[in-house]
Amino acid sequence: MIDHECTLCSGLVAFIERKGAGDKFRILSLYKEEGKQVLVENGLPADYDDSVVVIDDGNVYLHSDAAIRIAGRLGGAWQVTNWLKIIPRPIRDGVYRLIAKHRHKIF
Repeated sequence: MIDHECTLCSGLVAFIERKGAGDKFRILSLYKEEGKQVLVENGLPADYDDSVVVIDDGNVYLHSDAAIRIAGRLGGAWQVTNWLKIIPRPIRDGVYRLIAKHRHKIF
């Protein structure tokens, strides 16, 4: 699920579709009713908008884990992003949050 008002998020969706991986993802807006329902069904508050959310095989991925999961699902060379998991999550999430905080200004 993404912030559909975010240029970076919209760009991510377009990138996924250009890579031909659109069928690997069900992309929902965090702000629409269907997205809110999925959030609640997966233990998050309906108004959650702190991160892109990836739900895969019943597991919820947030922040840098979600970004790494998306890249890994793209296949090919993108799977090398899995090595980022060796970086401690607080550091990865700190970078993620910094970008997310300024995403409307940067992109």
